[in-house]
Amino acid sequence: MNDRTPLVTLAVGNSRARIGIFEGEELASAQSFEASDAEQIRDWLASQPNRSSQIPLLVATVNPAGSDRIIEACRDMPWLNPILRIGKDIPIPIHAAVRAPDKVGQDRLLCAMAAWFSTQGPCVVVDVGTATTVDYIDAEGVFQGGAIAPGLRMMLEAMHHRTAALPRLSFDAGLADAEPIGKDTEHAMLIGATESIRGLVARLVERYAEVAGSYPRVVATGGDAGVLVGPDSIVEHVVPDLQLIGMRLAFAALIESDADDDAESDEI
Repeated sequence: MNDRTPLVTLAVGNSRARIGIFEGEELASAQSFEASDAEQIRDWLASQPNRSSQIPLLVATVNPAGSDRIIEACRDMPWLNPILRIGKDIPIPIHAAVRAPDKVGQDRLLCAMAAWFSTQGPCVVVDVGTATTVDYIDAEGVFQGGAIAPGLRMMLEAMHHRTAALPRLSFDAGLADAEPIGKDTEHAMLIGATESIRGLVARLVERYAEVAGSYPRVVATGGDAGVLVGPDSIVEHVVPDLQLIGMRLAFAALIESDADDDAESDEI
């Protein structure tokens, strides 16, 4: 790859899909969709400037059925070629010191790799989406594992479904922070969900710091990462497209490895 080689990255989650177009290392454009909106994703790609040459499409997923539908919808765009799947065609070059490395979600590993590449030291990645994950990467860039908890909307949905009286709510960060004490049921539910995420992150970062022997840098991502931003926040950076950046880095590592192998073959 040269400095301006284009690349299309598609990260498909349980409820949302994020697609981005890189021009070299720069993320030139990106858009989020419902994971079920395969045709809308296809239409967005078709609306991008016409390409005179083929561009790789990288796909990372924790929702195989959803990603398959999107790939099928994009089959009529021959400029998206080849289609490469993270984990199958492109390895994620990060060591995971966990009991079952093959069961760790691609999203967690890609975000971990991208965060460590940026910080070059011990760090914590907080991904606030459908679920909330808080993962620790050590000073050597090894993914040590972490914690998984419900996301904001999952908490609100669970409260509604598992009780007789609590209402169904859409998340409203502004209302959640309007007052520290909820004066009605809706406000109390929003505060409860928001402070659950904040408290979870603060406590886990403290515990990870005890393990590390130093305070790690904290990077947040995900559609609801904004709830962690504020004057008292321990989050140092919010990077909305951390997973897409990790996908680009994984592809670049593969290209570099192939080039090294070719060089060694020529020497032989």
